[in-house]
Amino acid sequence: MNSQQLARLTDNDQWFRYWMPYQLAKLESSRHKHIYLPVNRNYKPLGYVGDNWVDYARHENSAIVFSADPHTFKDVWRNAEYLVLYDDSIDSRRDYFDRLGRLLSHAAAIVEPEQTTA
Repeated sequence: MNSQQLARLTDNDQWFRYWMPYQLAKLESSRHKHIYLPVNRNYKPLGYVGDNWVDYARHENSAIVFSADPHTFKDVWRNAEYLVLYDDSIDSRRDYFDRLGRLLSHAAAIVEPEQTTA
């Protein structure tokens, strides 16, 4: 991709802004220690384009469980403190897919829905 294409990726009319992980949001869970919800550039679950507030806890089934703390993953984050994969700089998008691949290599599982007894 050239610089102009990279710059447009996060425009409001681009799928990248809504469907690609921007950040991982920590969820509270009694079942999992390292459970994170991937959110888009608008801090919504992936694919969500609305402006309404979203309760992340209601999206646990879209979360990823890691076997280790993702803050410790090397060569993944643009900002390791907040688990951000890209920022507003074009440079952060040049190697985005390489870093996303490194992140996915650490993914342990997606969250299985809790079984309820009737």
